[in-house]
Amino acid sequence: ARVVVAISYTLFEMVSVSGLQIPSRVLIVIAGLAGWPITTLAWLCLLNVLPFTPDALASLWQTVSAVKDFWNLCMWLATCAITKAILEVGLQMTLNGLTLKHYETRIQSAVAVYVSLRKLFAIAKAAEKAKAKHSRSSYKTRNAAVQGAAADASANHEEKDVDIGVSGPSRFNRLQGSLNVLAGQFQVGAGFRDASTIEEARIRARRAFYPLVKAQGRYKDQGLSREKVLQWLGAGEKSIEAGIFMMDPLCEEDFVAVVERAYKEQRFITASMSSFDVCNDILWRFFFAGWLVSMVLTLTFMFGVDFREWVMPMITLTVSVCWVLSRMLGDMIQGAIFVLWIRPFDIGDWIKLSTPGHPAKADEMAVRSITLWRTHFVSITGEQHLIQNSVMNGMCITNLNRSAASPCFPIKIQVPAVTAPAMVTELVDSIRQYITDKDTEWVNGSLLVSSMNFSAGYIAVDIWPTYRCLHQEFGAMSDSKTRLLLFIHAYMQMAGISYVPPVELFTENEGSEQLRNLVF
Repeated sequence: ARVVVAISYTLFEMVSVSGLQIPSRVLIVIAGLAGWPITTLAWLCLLNVLPFTPDALASLWQTVSAVKDFWNLCMWLATCAITKAILEVGLQMTLNGLTLKHYETRIQSAVAVYVSLRKLFAIAKAAEKAKAKHSRSSYKTRNAAVQGAAADASANHEEKDVDIGVSGPSRFNRLQGSLNVLAGQFQVGAGFRDASTIEEARIRARRAFYPLVKAQGRYKDQGLSREKVLQWLGAGEKSIEAGIFMMDPLCEEDFVAVVERAYKEQRFITASMSSFDVCNDILWRFFFAGWLVSMVLTLTFMFGVDFREWVMPMITLTVSVCWVLSRMLGDMIQGAIFVLWIRPFDIGDWIKLSTPGHPAKADEMAVRSITLWRTHFVSITGEQHLIQNSVMNGMCITNLNRSAASPCFPIKIQVPAVTAPAMVTELVDSIRQYITDKDTEWVNGSLLVSSMNFSAGYIAVDIWPTYRCLHQEFGAMSDSKTRLLLFIHAYMQMAGISYVPPVELFTENEGSEQLRNLVF
């Protein structure tokens, strides 16, 4: 206790004199010992501060020692203090490490995107002001003023109302500062009202798009130059910003989609961290309950209860309780490991569940909430699902949000086997050219003649187009796939390519019977 008091006093003296920041691990140790044990610390501080004479001090210790079970109580309090401090420090450091493991990279990326969008909104506001100021000037003068204002805003933009780039004595403190940046409304700043809903975020994005196009000296239908946008942001080709602005040129819908993704990511991270903290709190209560029971039993045995008489009843009671609650305890332990250590998904992620080694039969589902025991899902058709974490622990989970940025799904078409080779070649070239022209929807596309089924009368052609959207954007993927299939259907109709399955006049058994009758 004297060592703890001396260390705490020295550390806080350092803070008050030199303004140093205490490392988070030292603060956790001090917080773990805070309030424990009050009696022992008070006596030691009293004896160290008050000017007792040697005789008075000896008399005081004799009086204190005469109290019944005083030393046993002091030992129990010291044991409580040490064990609780070890429990709190170990558990807090473990949970901090898990938080950094699951969220550090994701939060840093979200903050980088958030800062980039705020900078673009500031450039758009500067371009708007320059356009309004030179509204009566010539077209050339006005454009030059708008571009100059945008360049100045890009070079001199500073975050004043939001604390960006939070620093601290540890990685966890920096993570907490970055999380505080993402909490609350979607702050676009630069004179735009903050967005509290996704629809408001779309409106702000559409309002900022045209000033940004004018700031680049382009027309609205030409879109934004990706190179110029990265130049404004001071980002390279391997930066996070280059990963979110993939289109070139960037049309209005693409820019709105980027802002929408950033808004959703901000909301999902905040909800995921809240859910993770709730799970941590439940875990802490569970460990605290076990510690409290053990300390009460220790106190009971220290004050006269014979341990040997209670060994067998306690063992029997413990085994009985564990046997009765074995299913619940097992599910909770598996759920805690699944949610806190493995954590294959977070709130807002789209996943598919399947048995290992078999394709997924259920629809895609979005994660709505996560607890230690079960997870709440919403399917793509709007159905609500509650699945225990212990059940999912043995299943194959496909997380679409953490999959590749550009998904690739095959599209199968059937071409009649009687089609001329030149027409098949023209069909394949037309499909490939369509994918190349629609570069806002597709990255590239490969075509493969997978099989020739002459008995059924068709050639199987597999198209492997790479979508430019994300895995979880089912609406965008469905729209692109629909337009591609309609193009293929229209081309095959115009070219006279129509597959009609051959009609069987009789089945195989009937044909064999007629053939035998004809021969014999």
